[in-house]
Amino acid sequence: MILALALTVVLLGAVLVIAMRAMAGLRSATARFDRALADTIALGDMAEQLADLGRWRASPAGAQEWSNGLCRIVGVPAGMAPDDETQREMMVDGGATFRRVFEENHKSAAPFAFDVDIVRFDGEHRVLRVIARNIFGDDGCLVERHGVALDVTERRREVAALAAERFAALAAAEEARHLAETDALTGLANRRRAMAEADRAALASAKEGEPLAMLVFDIDHFKAVNDRYGHPAGDAMLVRVAELARKSLRDGDTVGRIGGEEFLCILPGADLAIARACAERLRQTIAAESAVEGVPAVTISLGYAGWRKGDSALALFARADAALYAAKQAGRDCVKRAA
Repeated sequence: MILALALTVVLLGAVLVIAMRAMAGLRSATARFDRALADTIALGDMAEQLADLGRWRASPAGAQEWSNGLCRIVGVPAGMAPDDETQREMMVDGGATFRRVFEENHKSAAPFAFDVDIVRFDGEHRVLRVIARNIFGDDGCLVERHGVALDVTERRREVAALAAERFAALAAAEEARHLAETDALTGLANRRRAMAEADRAALASAKEGEPLAMLVFDIDHFKAVNDRYGHPAGDAMLVRVAELARKSLRDGDTVGRIGGEEFLCILPGADLAIARACAERLRQTIAAESAVEGVPAVTISLGYAGWRKGDSALALFARADAALYAAKQAGRDCVKRAA
């Protein structure tokens, strides 16, 4: 009996020792797990902070969990996801984008993304890129929604700045091109652009078989205007003549200043009769309306030519220019047709 009792005591002692060791091991393992879990959470928080992102999950019933990173992004204390009403107030559009995107994707199992503008609780405006995914159960019913929110405010600003720089560069290039093709005094096409337009018009006539005419004119005795009234008055006269030429020609016609007091007019679709009528109207308009302050009206001499099969723009110009010379030889203030 005594021996049996002694054995029982020994066995109980052994069991107790084993149990205590097991408990000590369990406590050690638990401590290691807790440390590992804490390290994992700390690393996750660090990763969120470095990437400027946050995670969230929500149940169909509306329960939500926000990571510390997401709380930091929207400016709320860690672990305190705002309620639905507060979230709607936080979104610039009252949550309309959020609701629309989730409604459009409520049956999708693939991730979907969208941007939402928010106002943090400290009043700062931010832009979030939300990437979300629906989690469905085996029965096909929605179980949860998981998502990540990234603060893309600075990236959005960088993109906007790059777009603005690109727009400014394109505008500057267009302005440079315009200046390179525009007569600085009159605002008309310069010789380079006028001849380029003539080339295009001649090619179009060759392709389509449509008529084309060209007028060349210059201001009669323009040197006398400069000599008597001065170069500023001469410049004012050139500007006035340019205005009247633009007003007298048809829509779609091109007028350019090709040098000094000489001008070129390109008349797509015009036959010789139309060209003659345009030339006479222009001559009469300038004779009647070209006076500028302190300087009487001037007259012009004009030559015109019609496009012929095989003509280049340069050949057409040469014939119109020869007709202009003939108008000058005929006493000026008149219109002559090319031979």
